[in-house]
Amino acid sequence: MREVGEGNVGQNVFEPVIRAIESNHRSVYLPRVRGVLPEMLELFDAPDASLVSGARETTSSPLQSLYLMNNPFVHRQASGLAKRVRQFPPSERIKQAYMIALGRNPTDQQEQHAVQFMNDLSDSRLTTEEKLVAYCQTLLCTTEFNTID
Repeated sequence: MREVGEGNVGQNVFEPVIRAIESNHRSVYLPRVRGVLPEMLELFDAPDASLVSGARETTSSPLQSLYLMNNPFVHRQASGLAKRVRQFPPSERIKQAYMIALGRNPTDQQEQHAVQFMNDLSDSRLTTEEKLVAYCQTLLCTTEFNTID
């Protein structure tokens, strides 16, 4: 199987191939063919390759949120964040998750919402670990996380 960046770009590149590219590299390293973008770049408002653009617009849309909520990469990162947070006492986990993900402490209201989120999941069959992963995933899917400079 060929890696992103290998081969010729031009007439031999078909739109479905470009749209289906999955890569762990930053988007600056993905191939850019005028008028055709990988799905992820299209969802996150990548600038037009034929125009000079000094800055990217900051947007958020339901499609972006759904993409992040269902993305295996985001789930793996949430699991990694939960693993880091789990080393702290239970009373400190929410604060530490905020500090690691967003670089700040949660507000009192956010902390209350987090506790309520974890308690609401108590009726489900999820383990404590799965609840923590689910909460970490919500932090990674927030607009605040996705727009951090």
